[in-house]
Amino acid sequence: MMKSIRFFPVWSETSIDQTVGFLELINYVLSIQSSVESWIEIGSYIGESSTLVVGFPQIKRISCIELNKEYCDLLQKKFMKEIIASRYKIINESSDTAHSHFIDNSIDVVYIDSNHSYDFVYNDITQYYKKIKPGGFLTGHDYNNAWPGVKQAVNIFLEAQDYNITDLIIFRDSSWLIRKKQ
Repeated sequence: MMKSIRFFPVWSETSIDQTVGFLELINYVLSIQSSVESWIEIGSYIGESSTLVVGFPQIKRISCIELNKEYCDLLQKKFMKEIIASRYKIINESSDTAHSHFIDNSIDVVYIDSNHSYDFVYNDITQYYKKIKPGGFLTGHDYNNAWPGVKQAVNIFLEAQDYNITDLIIFRDSSWLIRKKQ
């Protein structure tokens, strides 16, 4: 039986890279921006990465976009205290429509970990990049050879927006991050 889904397909019970890499990403963001008002997670599944995010009190609010109703019901139960405290919001929609819930230039961090095909990733990147505040962070998971659509979408976006490849940071869990130009 698989013990973790968030870290699939490279989950290893003998390695700390998947958890530590994501925590390094969060710490990196917080080292630059000591308080995060708003974090969006696209593709929350059963809430493993958002569990880590809510563990940081410097992150004030997380909005989780998840299309699957069954997973949303699980998230509702799992994060009831955070929902009551207005720290956690579940949006049961596709990322393609959920972006309309957010004002342009209003979000600190967007983390993309949903459908990993090129078209979906590129669409999420382009739609949600507009939502990020200048100086905020566009990030996601699975920038590795197991998910060529993710790498291709990120690389093409970087080129289209005149970013340099050195603007891209890769963490040891294969999470990726760029900082939106000011």
